Formats: sequence, C-alpha cells, structure tokens
Amino acid sequence: MNDIVIQNLCKSFGEKKVLNNFNYVFKAGHSSCIMGESGCGKTTLLNIILGLEKLSEGTISGVPDKKSAVFQEDRLSEDFTAYSNVHMVCNKNVSEGGIKLCLSELGLKDSIYTPVRELSGGMKRRVTIARALMADYDLIIMDEPFKGLDEATKSLVIKYINKKTEGKTFIAVTHDEYEAKALHAEVIKMGIEHKTNNPQG
Repeated sequence: MNDIVIQNLCKSFGEKKVLNNFNYVFKAGHSSCIMGESGCGKTTLLNIILGLEKLSEGTISGVPDKKSAVFQEDRLSEDFTAYSNVHMVCNKNVSEGGIKLCLSELGLKDSIYTPVRELSGGMKRRVTIARALMADYDLIIMDEPFKGLDEATKSLVIKYINKKTEGKTFIAVTHDEYEAKALHAEVIKMGIEHKTNNPQG
C-alpha cells in the first residue's frame, strides 16, 4: 500500500475553478480529515481520488484499487433490509454472523432485517457506514459520515470506525474538530480555490 500523492491538482467546472494547485500526501495506513467552508472543493477532491471525477490539471498517484466510500447521500436500496444492503458489497468469505455483528456494534441489533425504508435517518446513516466498512478495501473515504447522529451514537460509531480502519488509509470530510480528534486524524484545512504545498505530507 502506497501513499496517495497529489501534485498541482486543479479542477474547474466551466469557468469556475474549484481546486487550484492542491498538493498533499495522504500517508498510507493513516487517518486524515479534510475541513473547510462549503464550496472549497472537499467533495470534489474525494471524487477525484475515487475516480468519479477527472482532474483538470496535475497528477495523483498511489490510489489503491480496492476502495470503499460513504457519500453525503446514503445511496441505499430502500426496499432491502439493513442486512441485505451490507451483504451485497461483501466478499464470499464474509459470514452472515460477521454482518450481523457489525450492525449490532453500530447499535442496529433490533433492525438487522428491517427494510431500510422503515428506518430513521440516523439508522440509515449507520447502515451506510456498515456497508462501507464491510467491503474489501485498502482506502476508505467518508464524506460527512456522522450527519444525523446524536452525540452518543456518534461516539459509538467513531470507536467502531477506528477499530475497523486500523492499518487502512482513511480520509473523511468533517466540519467538526471533535470528530477529527476522535478519529485520531491529521487535519487538512482547505479554503476557496485552495492552494497548499505539502509534498512531504
């Protein structure tokens, strides 16, 4: 597993430049949190790393093939159960018991076989996080993963994320300093038309 090295990355949508000469090294096996005001390019950066957006200029290297993600939207199959939503992304070696344990540890023990459409927003968010964590990945990216969670539930989820992502490259977007600290993450602060030089990480 390699560091993810971003050099002189620029991204424009038409006349609007969202990222301007962004340089950073996301260290392999470490946690990083991106913070910044709305519109500074945080989600765009994540989408470029995931290969969902093309960069306009610059280079990015070291992105592993095996990736998992939590997007701002839950993107769940509403008619499927919580269990089924997680099961669909798992390798064959992941057991039913393993999925049930994951959902239980995220506080969803009584909702494992409940259709997602019947769950609250916070419960859906936890199913989304469970699905990402149970996939096979070397890099996991989460875009504002804790929205809709109360403080007690957030603490529970963060502890589980820390356990499951140990040794993996983890990148998250958050607006909360507490979340970054609880995730033991290095903080990257971005601004509008962000320009930073951090070739060494």
